[in-house]
Amino acid sequence: MRPSWSFALLLLMIGPCHAAEVARLASPDGHNTITVDLNDAGVPTYRVSRKGQEVLGTSPLGLKSGERDFSKGLKLLSTSAAEDRREQYELFAGIRPRVDQAHRRVSLSFANEGGAQIVLDLDAGNEGVAFRYRLEGESGEITVDEETSGFRLPADAKGWISPYNSSSSSSPAYEDYYFAVKPGDPPPYSRGG
Repeated sequence: MRPSWSFALLLLMIGPCHAAEVARLASPDGHNTITVDLNDAGVPTYRVSRKGQEVLGTSPLGLKSGERDFSKGLKLLSTSAAEDRREQYELFAGIRPRVDQAHRRVSLSFANEGGAQIVLDLDAGNEGVAFRYRLEGESGEITVDEETSGFRLPADAKGWISPYNSSSSSSPAYEDYYFAVKPGDPPPYSRGG
């Protein structure tokens, strides 16, 4: 096959994987953003950024419940208007026991190939972002067989990890030092494990 035909064939194979943005929600201060995309095969994904920097790369969304698969073949039915919300509550302990948090919420309604519906609620607050699933039109007990949601950390992400210590009279005490690590790195040492 000539190089020009190989390149054209590659473009045809990649083309159907195009993802369209279906929602973007920013926190009240504008620093945290969660974005949901849906590709041509109906596969939902999300991305998270803070102050324009990627926190989570394109990551999968979805779940499977019985015969219903909400991880692919989805069609966006509707998107609610962004709603400003405020939650105030008190903690029993802590440095700041009184919590007052402003956030925004958007709800996305999807249908799978069988017509079953799921709602994805997105929340963006000044402290972070969140999402949850709601199965619409369901009553009684529902079993989720598999959650396909995940997260993709950037290669240069940093985190903190505590070594694993097996049980003994003084461990696990959870009072060990934490170590800076990159995604996938094991703890620098472990005792008894």
